[in-house]
Order: sequence, then C-alpha cells, then structure tokens
Amino acid sequence: RGRRRQEAAACSRAGHSRRDSTVAAGRKDLVVLQRRQGKLDAAAASVREALSVQRALYGDEHVTVAESLFNLAAILRDRGQYEKAEDVQRRSLAMVRSLTDGPHPGVSANLNNLALVLEEQGRLEEAEEALRQALEVNRTLFGSPHPEIANTVSNLASNLEEQGRYEAAATQRRKALRLRRALHDGPHPLVAEQLHNLASLHGARGRPAAADSAYRAAQRVYQQLENTNRPSYANTLSNHGRLLREQGSFAEAASLLKKALSVRRSLPETDSTRIQELHSELHTLYTDWDKPDLAQKYEAASAQLP
Repeated sequence: RGRRRQEAAACSRAGHSRRDSTVAAGRKDLVVLQRRQGKLDAAAASVREALSVQRALYGDEHVTVAESLFNLAAILRDRGQYEKAEDVQRRSLAMVRSLTDGPHPGVSANLNNLALVLEEQGRLEEAEEALRQALEVNRTLFGSPHPEIANTVSNLASNLEEQGRYEAAATQRRKALRLRRALHDGPHPLVAEQLHNLASLHGARGRPAAADSAYRAAQRVYQQLENTNRPSYANTLSNHGRLLREQGSFAEAASLLKKALSVRRSLPETDSTRIQELHSELHTLYTDWDKPDLAQKYEAASAQLP
C-alpha cells in the first residue's frame, strides 16, 4: 500500500515533482542555517513545510520524511520540548528501521539523539541503553577505529559519569582516547578534548594527581596545534588552574587562569560570562593566597563587565 501511495503521489504531481523536490532540499539547507542562528521557531516551520512537500511527493514513509523528522526532533530538543522531541525521534527511528535492512547509519544517528533527549529528561539508564545500541550498530557498520564509534563511546562515557558510575566512565573515556589517537596522526583537538574529559573525570573521582597529569597532556597537544585560540583550550587552562588552586599551587594556578583569560579575550566571539567566571576565579585565588590588592583588582574588573 505504501508503495502505491508513493507512485500515485508522484504521478499526480508529475509536472511539479522536480520543482517541489528542489523546494524540499532548499528547506533542508534553510533549516540548518536557522538552527545555527538560533531561530528555532522559523526552523520548525521550515522543516514542517519540507515534511508537507515530502509526504505529498513520496508518501508518509520515506527516507526523506524520516530525515526531516530527525531534524524536527533536534529543533524541539533545542527548544526544551523534550517529550515532543522524544516522540518525533522515536518516529524517525522506527521509520528508518522499517525502510532499511540491517544496520544503518540513520539508526545509530537516531539512537544517539534519542539518548540526548532522554538525558535531558533525567532518564539516564534508558539513554545508556540507546547509546549501547548505537555503538553496536556503528561497530557492525564501520569496524574500529571510526569517528562515529569514537563519538558514541565518548557520549557513553559522559552518560556513565553523569550516573556517578566513575569506574565504568573511566573505562569508556580511555577507549575514546585510544580511538582518537588511532584516528589522528599527530596532535589533534579531539585528542586534547578526550584528555581534558579524562582529567575532569579523575577530578570528580578525587584523584588530583591523575587529573593534573591528564590536564598537562591536553595542554601539550593544544600547544602543538597551529591555532591555540580555542574555547576548549581556555576550558582546559581554567579547569587545570582551578584544580591547582584547590591544591594550594597558587603561582602556577594564577599563570594558567591568566592565560585562559587571554585566550578568551582573543576569541572572535567574546563570551562575557566565561570571562566573568575567570575574573571571579582569580579573585578567589588571590584571596586564598592572601594577596588582597590583586583580589580586589579582579573583583573590580568583574564588576565592570557588561
């Protein structure tokens, strides 16, 4: 029945099908742009218009319809409409599964995004199961190492960490790091990111020495890159500085926090919230270090920020 409906729709609109297909494709590009710009209401309207065209052209069940449902679920998640996003994501997942034979990238992509929306609702164990299913699909599809496997392993590690299952999370973090190193010859931001994540996890587990070592390794990777003006590098510097302050290593902590502040200020898009946090962190550091004049300097600088 579904195939007959598709053929009937294509036949009845033969004179317009090419134009309408182009309209739907154009809507897809527009949705991506609107979502990047944060115009979520407009993006939702655009994807619904694309869905209407696709359903008229191809019927209710088609890969392009599933793709638009996937995009709509992401927009609903961005808008904080998590229950609606989950429903649409599950519809996209079921459609891809019904239209494809065996493992398919669309299945793993839907499972990954389903995990995200479940996590937003605090349903961490259900999200973990979705991620493990996605990982199995990706391993069947791609073998290892592969970027999609590395992404899913990293997401699984974050999920386990959020559940407080630190040993299991550490195992997955190390797997993600090994995968990133296998995928990238030489220094790479994603290797540094995994080292940063591992350092943060060590800190959460109360292992400051291991955290310090991983933060230093992440910084060495960043410093070998052509461009170190990255938000992720600033995050590593500030988190390492915070760790050292808590350990009483005030001089090195101050150096790292100031460097993080310099990186933040040099970025094309200034993040005033992060800059204010760094001023506050430096104020706390100099207070703990019993340097009231410097503490006052950063407190005053923080107050002057917009």
